[in-house]
Amino acid sequence: MKSRYYFLVVIFALVAVIWIAYLFCIQILDPFHLAGARRMRYTPQKEILIPRRGSILDAQGNLLVSSVIYYQIDIDRSSVASWAKEEKIPLEKAFEKYAEVISSHTTLNKDDVIKRLNYGNKTSSIQISNKISEVELDKLIKELKTKDMPGLVHSFASMKRIYSKDILAARVLGSVREVSDGYDPATNSKSLYKLAGVCGIESTYDKYLSGNYGWKEVVLDANHQPVPYPNLHSKKPENGYNLYLTIDSKIQEIVENALYEGMENYGAKNAGAIVMDPNTGKILAMAGVSGEDKTEDPNFVRVKSNIPVSFMFEPGSTMKPLTMLPAIEHKLVKPTETFQCGRYQVGRRVISDTHQYGELTPREIITKSSNVGIAKIAERIGPTRLYENFIALGFGQKTALNLAGESSGMFAKLQNWDGYTLHSIAFGQGISTTALQLATAYSAIANGGKLMKPIIVETIKDDEGKIIEQFEPSVLRNVASTAATDTIKSYLQGVVDSGTARHIKMDYIQVGGKTGTAQKNITG
Repeated sequence: MKSRYYFLVVIFALVAVIWIAYLFCIQILDPFHLAGARRMRYTPQKEILIPRRGSILDAQGNLLVSSVIYYQIDIDRSSVASWAKEEKIPLEKAFEKYAEVISSHTTLNKDDVIKRLNYGNKTSSIQISNKISEVELDKLIKELKTKDMPGLVHSFASMKRIYSKDILAARVLGSVREVSDGYDPATNSKSLYKLAGVCGIESTYDKYLSGNYGWKEVVLDANHQPVPYPNLHSKKPENGYNLYLTIDSKIQEIVENALYEGMENYGAKNAGAIVMDPNTGKILAMAGVSGEDKTEDPNFVRVKSNIPVSFMFEPGSTMKPLTMLPAIEHKLVKPTETFQCGRYQVGRRVISDTHQYGELTPREIITKSSNVGIAKIAERIGPTRLYENFIALGFGQKTALNLAGESSGMFAKLQNWDGYTLHSIAFGQGISTTALQLATAYSAIANGGKLMKPIIVETIKDDEGKIIEQFEPSVLRNVASTAATDTIKSYLQGVVDSGTARHIKMDYIQVGGKTGTAQKNITG
């Protein structure tokens, strides 16, 4: 009996010595080179946390653009199988219960979820959907936690921009695209996903809207599932800032509807307009539309050119009041003197008016839109002074709005002017401008001679409402005296009261303006 006892002691001791030697070799000598794999297993990886792109709101706080984040949900079916065993129910019944919970808190169909759960190897993890909203996910997590049902794995999937007003101000707001650069070796993480602005306000203010990435450390098991681990670090993502525009969506809608109506009445292909507060430079509406915009995919409309800032056109007679401005400012003409209009020979060139007006005063030159009259006044002003005046008004250069896609227009340098340039530019030929440049220049006449910096974003705030940046009205420069601009304003009122724009005269409000017709080169 004792010999058997000693024999067992020796056997167990020998097994213990062999086991200790084996563990010593594995842990210390590492003949199979497992140390690297062990370090990798327990070295936290950084998972990138995606920030929410900021919203865009109008001047009244109405939401124009927002972001919706979608998540991917997976079910670890091995965890479900363990739960089913504890609950003493068949795995198929457990899948049915999970499908019932998921379908009740999402838009997913119960039968479709059951099919996904029964697909392939029933002990592996399976993706259920990658279009789960944040609200749906929160409800789902809460429900599964309440019922103590394990196995849900969720991760960021994508982000979508929601345009609350459909195609209203579509070209101004612009569009975004998904940017994903695959695998990030620096953080050993999945792709760095973001939405990047490609045009419009989305592009111009992309750095404010984008936000900053966050991260968290995770430790994954052999199945690449997160496991609890102490002292893990994290950094919350910083959501993008929210833009509060100067645009009033109600005014924007009125302007766009008027443009669509105008295109239909006159057979135009495109139309653009700007409504600007001349005293502050704030843009209350900026609209550019084409006839097919209402029938095309809204996403395609948003990437089209923003007509008021990118389309160049010949301003025609709308430049005549701006030509008259330095003549009034420097007292080069008298209000009562007259100019012989109708036809004017300049070298080999003949400048003519639509009608043979005869003698016209400076006011009548504007109200009747006389090419000859304004050309003769331009001669008194001279090339240098007229050139400097137009440069001061902002022509031939981008405005300070700096909106994506803005054009600088075309305005020849003074040294490149020929013998016909002075007269041509006086009545708006030989120069190309944008609606934004023209609106900014006319605002300077309306406000008494101050060229204001155009503003389209009034405030930038974070999610808590803290002001990050405020854009205050700013005077770029003074271009004329109040006396001179008041005179020009009276001329512009005459255009509506008794001149070429009598059709828009109103009984209840004084209106000033200037008609203009451009020459357009059409092939054939």
